[in-house]
This record gives sequence, C-alpha cells and structure tokens, in this order.
Amino acid sequence: MNKFVENCVVMPGDDLTELILPITTKIRIGQGISQTPTGVRATKSGILRFKAPNRFWVENSQRRYVPRVGDAVVGTIMERHAEEYRVNIRACTTAILPALAFDGASKRNKPDLKVGDAVYARVALARRDVEPMLTCCAREGQRKRDWVTGESVYGQLERGTVFRCSLGLATQLRDPDCVVLNTIGANIPFEIVVGSNGIVWLLSETISGTIVVKSAIRHSEHLNDEQTKFMAEKMVKLARRNK
Repeated sequence: MNKFVENCVVMPGDDLTELILPITTKIRIGQGISQTPTGVRATKSGILRFKAPNRFWVENSQRRYVPRVGDAVVGTIMERHAEEYRVNIRACTTAILPALAFDGASKRNKPDLKVGDAVYARVALARRDVEPMLTCCAREGQRKRDWVTGESVYGQLERGTVFRCSLGLATQLRDPDCVVLNTIGANIPFEIVVGSNGIVWLLSETISGTIVVKSAIRHSEHLNDEQTKFMAEKMVKLARRNK
C-alpha cells in the first residue's frame, strides 16, 4: 500500500473505491467505511488506515458511539427491571438488554445483574430513533456455553476496572497484533475486554499492574508501533523499580 493511501485524510461521503480496489478486490471494511452497490465510501472524517492483507477503516478520535448490529460492546447497567436491563454503551440513548438474552437463561435461572455492573454484550438491533437492543447469546458459529458456567463469550464482567478511550484507539486495541497490549502482556499478566464502543474492562493481579496497563494504553494512542513499544517497555521497567 502506498504512503499516499496510508496517510490519506478522508471526509464523510468521499469515494474511496479507486484507493481501495486496486490493492485487493476482497476487502474487509471497518468503522468509518460503508460499501455501496457502486463502490466504497467514507462515513466519517479521519485517516484511512490499512492492515494487510485486506482490512480498511477510518481512524479518528471520535468518542460518541453509534451502534451497529454485530458490534461487541462493553456497557454498565444503569437500571434493572423485571424483564430487562438498561445499559449505558456510550451511545445517545441507553440500550436494552433482555433478562433472558443469555445462553441457557430461563425465568427461574437467569443472571442477577445490579446497577453499576459491567457487561460484555453484542448489538442485536440498531435502528434510528429506536433504543438499541443487546444480547449476551453467542453469535452464529460460536460455541454456546450456559451463562452459569462462567465460560460464555458474553456476559457479566466481574471485578476489574472500566474506563473509556476513543473509538479509534479501541479499534487498535481489538487487533490481535496490538503492540501496546502484546508488549505489556509479555511482562505483566492481565485480562482485558475492549468494546467497539470505546469502553474497556481491565483486570490485573495488582493495583500497580492495572495502573501500568491503563496508562500505557492511553499514552499509545498517538504513537507509532516503534514508539509504542519503547514507551511500554519503559513503563514496565519503571514499575519494577518502584516495587
């Protein structure tokens, strides 16, 4: 991919077809890009990014999340009712999570979430002027495990800490080759769940470990891979000295 495309600033409505199709005809598009019958267009302003072999997205510092069906999100329970929960997913309205929208749940045997609990869910319905609908059931093709086993893909996130980041940074953190997470993870054990909505749940064995991981994530947003690795390694060394 040439440097022009890598650093190309795009605006909503820009036609990206000529930039993308010469590289690969089987593309995977992420946030900020939509595919139309006639080509590919930007839906957000930002920098067009590419990851080999075929993934494209628009990176920006947007913080307001617009729900899309299929998105995996981290949310916080705001209200609980007999048949549903209302969840803050950082959108313009709260989302609805039915009390039975968990694998293996029944009226007599279902999760008992409380206000303030963190939950990892998937957007099942997203329409304009209608509250988004969430589910904690496994998607098609995923292995279903009852919520009581604690091994289900989606569900309550216990303990840990929750914080926010930009949607662009969330996209980077969800990449399996994320430099900051891989560098820190080689030295400090932790668990992390990153929602497409820019909400992060983090659990480390120690308070100092949580502080290091959280700080490294936030400092990595505007650094390249080489700078990110240097910064993360330096933070790990400082943490070890201060033990």
